[in-house]
Amino acid sequence: PSELYLAFTLGASAVKLFPAQPLGGTAYLKAIAAPFKAFFAERGYHDTLPIIPTGGIDTSNLSAYLACQPLAVGLGSQLVSANILAQRDQTTLIENATRYLTQLKDHCASLSV
Repeated sequence: PSELYLAFTLGASAVKLFPAQPLGGTAYLKAIAAPFKAFFAERGYHDTLPIIPTGGIDTSNLSAYLACQPLAVGLGSQLVSANILAQRDQTTLIENATRYLTQLKDHCASLSV
């Protein structure tokens, strides 16, 4: 948390949290959200955490991360693996992206209720 505080006081508009899942995942995001709520609100982030969790986010936990209201999430090898790149496997890449986009659309639709 001290690195987050320092980054924002030095002018960062967002901070990448890596590796998110090994650091505690959504439990960690929830734990830091409460004490930083007023601090983030002073910087214009009222409904969003200006944090970008990356590392270990996949289709099994994406919805839980989105529920924490991060500014964004980062996807890596779960979306585009070394094997997909080596084989230039566009079909699998499109299937993976479609799964993530479907979850993101569902999440966004639930917010506009």
